Amino acid sequence: MRTRRLDAVLPLRRRDHARFTILDRSLRRNFRDLNRCWLVTTDAEYGDLERMFTDDVYRVIPESAVIPEIRFYRGLYRLLYLTSVGARCVNGRFDATGWYVQQLVKLAIADRIETDFYLTLDSDVICMKPVTHDDLIHEGRAITNVHEEDVHPDWYDHAERILGVARSGLTHGITPAVLSRSAVIRLHGFLAGRIGFLARTLASICPQGSRLRNLIRSWRSHLLRNTPWTEYSLYHTFLENAGIFDRYHVRRGSDAIYDNHNSVWFEQDFCDAAIERFMRSNAFFLVIQSNTEIPPDAIWEKVAAYLK
Repeated sequence: MRTRRLDAVLPLRRRDHARFTILDRSLRRNFRDLNRCWLVTTDAEYGDLERMFTDDVYRVIPESAVIPEIRFYRGLYRLLYLTSVGARCVNGRFDATGWYVQQLVKLAIADRIETDFYLTLDSDVICMKPVTHDDLIHEGRAITNVHEEDVHPDWYDHAERILGVARSGLTHGITPAVLSRSAVIRLHGFLAGRIGFLARTLASICPQGSRLRNLIRSWRSHLLRNTPWTEYSLYHTFLENAGIFDRYHVRRGSDAIYDNHNSVWFEQDFCDAAIERFMRSNAFFLVIQSNTEIPPDAIWEKVAAYLK
């Protein structure tokens, strides 16, 4: 599988397509080592989005192709909301919607990835500078945004709960990030071993190889049943606790891949000065958080000069 190219994964909805077009333009201009970008969308939107992409670089697949259990858990989620007890469950540690599915996609796609490492993307990411495989992978290890401030302690509390191990105390970067395919698959196996006694007991009385048995024993099901969590805190905490982080990654600063300080996380940060500061950083990718609801046309107006 050794190659000097990278796959990427992007959870995509039709409502985000306008933002995606900016990312697409930026990738075509600045990221020539992209092998294939896996666009993962809902089953309901799969047909429409699949017809929109004819370029071999993009491969559109439905969520159920990488998370076979998603239909069951989405149905269960809706059913639980019909009762007060179920609603409390949904608002506690069970969520099969939105952000958690997008996070799960980025871990589950590893089985389809064709390169040793892969890049995670969202539609609000922009590749602002030329970047190659060798910029992101140094001597067989991926660079990683890491900083010592404990910015999101709750994320790592959840990682400790899910994994049953202690965190390192470091904070790791989010999307865009470069993950090791083989390391993610090792995490799959570890999570499968963390499935609780009740689930294992229920699975044991199901016929061997049955769909229900596989659904209950799946590591993906385990995560869907035990939200909240974040994919990057799970991934990096697992690697660090297992003593294998340095086998797959190189720790760099807060602007190794994206610029944590000069990305746009709030609407008031969206200005020419922020873009100019970003361009002076080491980072390749700029994040303009979609939750700010800044219109794509306004974003393109500010970044177009750097991408034409």
